[in-house]
Amino acid sequence: MRNSAEFWNRICWVGCLYGYAKAVLRFGEKAVTLDPDNKSYQHNRGLARVLTGDL
Repeated sequence: MRNSAEFWNRICWVGCLYGYAKAVLRFGEKAVTLDPDNKSYQHNRGLARVLTGDL
């Protein structure tokens, strides 16, 4: 599971919740790269982008 899109997505999500959006944005990008059709992964990457001002 360590190199799965789900793994990277979870890191992105939890990082956003705890105020580390800038640090975890790259993990959201990696999750979407691995599974580009997953809307949940796109959502969490979008959250990280918004929190870092990348609109």
